[in-house]
Amino acid sequence: MIQGLSGNDHGRCAVHLNIFRIIVDAVDARVSTSSLSQYTLTLLRRIEFSDSHQVKHQEGSIIMDRKATAVWSGGLKDGKGTLSTDSGVLKQTQYSFSTRFENGVGTNPEELLAAAHAGCFTMALSGQLGKAGITAQKMETVATVTLAKVGEGFSITKSHLDLVAHIPGVDKAKFDEAVKAAETGCPVSKLFKAEITVSARLVSQQAGSAS
Repeated sequence: MIQGLSGNDHGRCAVHLNIFRIIVDAVDARVSTSSLSQYTLTLLRRIEFSDSHQVKHQEGSIIMDRKATAVWSGGLKDGKGTLSTDSGVLKQTQYSFSTRFENGVGTNPEELLAAAHAGCFTMALSGQLGKAGITAQKMETVATVTLAKVGEGFSITKSHLDLVAHIPGVDKAKFDEAVKAAETGCPVSKLFKAEITVSARLVSQQAGSAS
């Protein structure tokens, strides 16, 4: 419900939504509240309300929101938890102290970060290769995320990406350039404060040969 929008770029809107997103030309204002009867914006040119995961700006940029939920019960060492994602890929997946620091059954945050980094980097590399007119037959990336004791606590100190790429007849220099761009440009790489390293092996057109 919108009231009082006028042609002089001033308006007042009465909103009856619990969670919504407001977008103006150069500003994103996110509001989440259980009881909101009115929200006022001045110098307003455009308002959009969206409850989806994707919002397209007027300039063509995209914002993506992805959600995961953690539930934990008990103490640190004797407690246990579950992880779930909106996509349903993870649904009350078990995690605990033993799955993180020992060899218990279930997942752990570092394993999920490794999966995210491997997936993000490999997709980013495919995009970089595409810009150079190159399409890989197959690329496989193993990410190793290191959790180490630093001072009084723990820190993620490193994420190492081990890549094997099967690309017939590709120029090695172009391949290396694409790998470097993907390493630094992948969104998950930008999220890490830890050291990021890549070992890339290019399998050439001839079977069994590598460069």
